[in-house]
Amino acid sequence: RYEPPTPEDLFHFITKETPATFHLGKLIQCQVFDFARKLPTPSQLEAAQPEKDEATGILKCPLCHTERFHHVKEAWNHFDSNRCKGTPIGVRVRLDNGCSGFIKLRDLSDSPVSNPLDRVKLHQVIYARIVNINIERFSVDLTSKSSDLRDDNERWRPPKDTYYDRTLETDDLNDAEKEKQLKQAVKERSFIKRVIAHPSFMNINYTECERILLTKDLGDAIVRPSSKANDHLTITWKLVDGVLHNIDVIEKSKTNQFSLGKRLLIIDPRTQETEEFEDLDEILARYIKPMANTVSDIVTHKYYRNLSQPLPSATPTGSTTPAQTAATTIPSST
Repeated sequence: RYEPPTPEDLFHFITKETPATFHLGKLIQCQVFDFARKLPTPSQLEAAQPEKDEATGILKCPLCHTERFHHVKEAWNHFDSNRCKGTPIGVRVRLDNGCSGFIKLRDLSDSPVSNPLDRVKLHQVIYARIVNINIERFSVDLTSKSSDLRDDNERWRPPKDTYYDRTLETDDLNDAEKEKQLKQAVKERSFIKRVIAHPSFMNINYTECERILLTKDLGDAIVRPSSKANDHLTITWKLVDGVLHNIDVIEKSKTNQFSLGKRLLIIDPRTQETEEFEDLDEILARYIKPMANTVSDIVTHKYYRNLSQPLPSATPTGSTTPAQTAATTIPSST
């Protein structure tokens, strides 16, 4: 006799998931595709006042946190024309099995979050843990708090018996953390000071270099010792605010380990082709300067948009986007 499938059967047929593969507490990967918002009330729009970013001087909407304004008039137009998307309440994600997921704003991070764009970006793949499953709607509630991902409260892992040595576990974790910090400290200072007479050269590590370039202009570069060996140099140049690019320079024909090599080589990491230079000035002028010009042309183009921090629709046509709002990401290596 035919019996209609239960919601559990339909869930299994469509997602190919079983209670063993899809359950509460399971750690999964998901992709951000939208941000859930609560539309503002007329009284909220009436009382809203644009907030000023002290670092950039740009005004922003205190409700949606996504709109940026260069003039007060643009901010008032944003409120009066009902273009405000509303206060963020969570993040919508997609799972590999086709289910949709939702992360409440309070479950996004252990620290308070008012704007989810400060933690995640559209199309970003993140880790999360399942806290509720709605099989009828093919949706799940998730948490991406670091404490939940680590399961600090042992909510999801199997319970430990009375003979488990928690003291020894704490000691092992503390020893591992101390060893990690020691390795990091050694890595940060593991370079040999060099004697190189060049205005762009500094005997500093990556952390200090990052701090100095924070206030520099697009395309500025610092030459510094490399942690790889004494016959390597690292050139760190600034693409845009918050984005630095490290270039490994190999030195040849050195008179001693502290001096600069007479031949400087740069190996392209993609093609493995080697390009040779005579000195640092040639690298800065012929290798870095063209790349910096290209980046500048891109981020100042009238059609350029920073999708992680959308520009207001009231921005006049043909206006340029400051390089400081670029979201280009290039991995850095020390």
